[in-house]
Amino acid sequence: MLPPGAQDLFVNELTGCARAGGAISAQSGVALIVGVYAAHRASRAMLAGLSFIHDEDKPRGFFSFNFMPCWC
Repeated sequence: MLPPGAQDLFVNELTGCARAGGAISAQSGVALIVGVYAAHRASRAMLAGLSFIHDEDKPRGFFSFNFMPCWC
């Protein structure tokens, strides 16, 4: 699906990452934790904004807002 030049670059980068070992997996773990935290905060901010826009009668407290599932 990729042009030959881009495919070679992509394969070389993946090979380098595979050979790097533990340093890459530690960085990936930190990046995953930061990404999940950022997504959590973004979804909460969106829910807070929507609650404000719709003038919700019963605002949620700190714990009920932060510990409810994202799909509620």
